[in-house]
Amino acid sequence: MMAFVHFYKEIYEENNASIISTECWTSMQLAFGAMPCAAMSLLADMGYHVICESDVHGAITAALLSCAVRGKTPPLFGEFTCSHPQNDNAELLWHCGPFGYSLKKEDSKAYLYNARPSFQIKDGDYTIARFQGERGKYYLLGGNIRTTQGPHTFGTYLWVEFDNLAKVERKLIEGPYIHHMSEISGHHADILKEFCKFIPELIYDDINEYEDNGYIMYIDQGTGNESGECLYKFRIPNYLSDGAYVMKVGGEDIQLCIYTLQ
Repeated sequence: MMAFVHFYKEIYEENNASIISTECWTSMQLAFGAMPCAAMSLLADMGYHVICESDVHGAITAALLSCAVRGKTPPLFGEFTCSHPQNDNAELLWHCGPFGYSLKKEDSKAYLYNARPSFQIKDGDYTIARFQGERGKYYLLGGNIRTTQGPHTFGTYLWVEFDNLAKVERKLIEGPYIHHMSEISGHHADILKEFCKFIPELIYDDINEYEDNGYIMYIDQGTGNESGECLYKFRIPNYLSDGAYVMKVGGEDIQLCIYTLQ
């Protein structure tokens, strides 16, 4: 495990890196016969942030959150995992074991599970975020959240509560985001929103806000106007704009046109 620590630290310093995105499974087990999770936890408290599963966008997100707090506390990389068994607005943010031990909840007993640290993160206010690119557009999903009580589990984790989890889930499903998120202690969503003002083409997206912005319409003749027969209506991802699109279904091209509804 200490070899992993030295390995990542050496890469960090040789490249003057601010953060690393690494393939942590399954190549590490195949190549070295061990998981790097415990090393990533140790490195987080040493100021070397290593993000799981080759997630470059996730690494960028974690770096942004680290900058938002001026490096005073390490970022987390808790992914959407499962909903709370009793609280309809609560979700488990979890990963195998890379969170810094300094963030452990005081009364949470820490242990190793197959070389993966397991403990709950301390309660309080957090900021959640996800930087994502899709179809030439870039978004920074962000928002303020707070922890809540939830069942014990393995790995490093925290239970958090949203204003409306069902709407958050719909935002993730409809894109352009995936379930990997980054979190950091304190409420800093206003800093992320302000940051986006200075980065051309980077759109801030509040995780606790959701708007239906239109429907996809199937145009019978592919004319690109509303004169065709509308056979289907359903919500569209907010990163798609008005216009004509072609979708392959069963090997055949189907013409789709999008019209934003007022």
